[in-house]
Amino acid sequence: MQDIRIIATRLKKLDVYQRGLLPFLHVPPEEYLAHLGLRAPDLQANVFAVLGVESIISAGLARRVVGMVRFRNILVQDYLDIDSDLVKGHLEQRLSDFQQFSREIIDQFPALSGDAPESP
Repeated sequence: MQDIRIIATRLKKLDVYQRGLLPFLHVPPEEYLAHLGLRAPDLQANVFAVLGVESIISAGLARRVVGMVRFRNILVQDYLDIDSDLVKGHLEQRLSDFQQFSREIIDQFPALSGDAPESP
């Protein structure tokens, strides 16, 4: 029963974060990459692979996030039978990848942290 409460709490936190990102959903990821001077991916799902290749995020994180995108596509498209233990494992173990992604992006772009020195 404790596991269900933990998952519910994490999902509520994720919902709050997602609501904060809603204003940015109309901008395609390719536009963000173009703004950074990076090549557009062949598929939208490969945005994170491009970020890894260009060293915006670490290669290991890029591989994990690309795997999460593929996992999400399987869930959404209902390609396979869903293994509830696998979903639970992703919820418990992969949420830290979102935190790592945020840290790596902020490290690459200090202005996003609010700690960057102001321009003269």
